[in-house]
Amino acid sequence: MCTPKQGVVLLAQDDNFIELHDGSTEFVGKISKAMVFYDILILRLVSYSGERKKVFIVRSALSTQAWARLCRLSLLHYAAMEPK
Repeated sequence: MCTPKQGVVLLAQDDNFIELHDGSTEFVGKISKAMVFYDILILRLVSYSGERKKVFIVRSALSTQAWARLCRLSLLHYAAMEPK
């Protein structure tokens, strides 16, 4: 599977639900891990059927406001799931 040039990311604020659409492919699941590496947001996802996927989102693909919100929500949900 190649990286799509465009798509839609839906992320729920109250839990770590994520939905990805790129025209032909759809993924629905939860964020199992999130991290920022330089200008790349790396998300490890798990679908409700157990399928695992790793998604890389570059900062230049989004507006500054959208990038900040996506990172904040992704990292917030991941931090809440980590054992203390």
